[in-house]
Amino acid sequence: MTDIPIILVANSYSKPKAIEGFLDAIKESYLVFYASDLLPELGYSELSELDEGLERAIAICESIHIPVEENIKLVFRDNHSQVYQDWKLSRLSRYLLMVNGRPTNPTVGQTQIDIYYKLDTMRKTLSK
Repeated sequence: MTDIPIILVANSYSKPKAIEGFLDAIKESYLVFYASDLLPELGYSELSELDEGLERAIAICESIHIPVEENIKLVFRDNHSQVYQDWKLSRLSRYLLMVNGRPTNPTVGQTQIDIYYKLDTMRKTLSK
């Protein structure tokens, strides 16, 4: 009688990995903006012009223990066979980027002023 080898194949399905994938998909669903889409709004032409605001947004998230990976994610995009780096942003990180960009940028300054007036109006309304 010849020995027949028995081959055991490990199941590639792993429950923890499936759950991890599901949680990653949920995190990804909150990243609804691309940083490059803000370039025209801020009057920039290069993604690198957002670096200062991105660094500040990341620092803010880290300082108050908001998970950065749930709000800012490095991605690579394709534009007619040219691959370039971009960032996916949550609503929070988009806001942080808009108010923490270059202080000399008029749009950044106007956004900061608008927020001040909105908060001041809200405070006055609530105090009545």
